[in-house]
Amino acid sequence: LGAQDGRPNDQRDLAVAEGIVETCFQMYARQPTGLSPEYAQFARAQNDFQVPSNAKYNILRPEAIESIFYLHYYTRKPKYRDMGWAMWQAFEKWSRTDSGYAAIPNVLDTTGRQEDKMESFWLAETVKYFFLLFDPTDPIRLEEYVFNTEAHPLRILRQPREELLGRFYGIADADPADGNESRRDGGGT
Repeated sequence: LGAQDGRPNDQRDLAVAEGIVETCFQMYARQPTGLSPEYAQFARAQNDFQVPSNAKYNILRPEAIESIFYLHYYTRKPKYRDMGWAMWQAFEKWSRTDSGYAAIPNVLDTTGRQEDKMESFWLAETVKYFFLLFDPTDPIRLEEYVFNTEAHPLRILRQPREELLGRFYGIADADPADGNESRRDGGGT
């Protein structure tokens, strides 16, 4: 988002974001299941990453698809939908159950073993970002909304700070500089 504000480093910041998202996607694409491990360790000598033995699991986290959604929204590059589709297909193949989606204990194991758990953020965040990535109508315009940490859209308020404070606190003249605010109900502050 910071790469879309008209500042001098926008293109540099966007290039960095695209590189990070490519790395996140490769954490999915390079696994036999197509699902990302919990984390990877970068092996600088090999210019690559490795999956530590205690990080082979996937619990359906949203962060990678969230980042892909943002980059697609701002760049409109089809490759981001392609990345998202590959990830979705992997979740469908390896995580889907008769009653939901399951965490995977080992993304390197293609025997189809699943854990009997589905984190709440799968539906609340991960699936929401997949939906938003593939919906051609852009139902939530990022020029008008921002997502909180739980992927709930909140309308961006465009009113001056003083007017918002006045409405929220019932203050007629909300000028914090003068320290002499009067409440609409006639009482002092």
